[in-house]
Amino acid sequence: VDVSVTETTSASNGQNEYKQLVFTNPYSASGSYEIEIGGTSVAVDFKGSMTITNQVKIREALMGLLSSASTNIVVRFDKNSVGDHTYKIFFRGDLAKTDIGDLTIDNSGMSGGLAIPYRVRNGSAPTNETQQVEIVTDASGGNFNLTLDYGGSTYTTTDLNFSAEVTAVQSAIDTALSGLTSAQVNVGGAVGTWTFEFAGLFAGQDIDPLQVSAVA
Repeated sequence: VDVSVTETTSASNGQNEYKQLVFTNPYSASGSYEIEIGGTSVAVDFKGSMTITNQVKIREALMGLLSSASTNIVVRFDKNSVGDHTYKIFFRGDLAKTDIGDLTIDNSGMSGGLAIPYRVRNGSAPTNETQQVEIVTDASGGNFNLTLDYGGSTYTTTDLNFSAEVTAVQSAIDTALSGLTSAQVNVGGAVGTWTFEFAGLFAGQDIDPLQVSAVA
């Protein structure tokens, strides 16, 4: 009996998007600029050295473009800005760990300076770890079980036949983890090559490899 356990997808916690909007010549620039995301745009008045007012106007523009509440968007003037003025834009709450569309700026309404957008960090959703268990055998019959070590405890399935269907493996996993609140493992694949996605409680976590005990 040949048994292999392979991590096919690595876990990731995801990350929040972070953008910047930089204004050149902020003390002499005036007028308005347009912010566009995904084909929709909105005009924003630029208020020069009135940084708090600019913060509010940028946030309100993004709220409208993204149909989002103010609590999901944070705009902060970078007090360490030298020369140009930088406004940091963070996304959280309902927009956390989301890939936000690029900002496109139309500066045709500006004079004396420009608004320049930057994507500093892409937002990304968490990724669940996926493992594959493969059993290759010439034996006419045999059994195996699966063991997961998590949080200092061990969870082992009942014995399963080498020809166990995905539904049977899913049931065995569910029973083994029934005492672990919110634990979720989604079984897929096919007989002999089963896949296990670690979701729920396990979402975004690096999971120890499943242990397989097989007897032909």
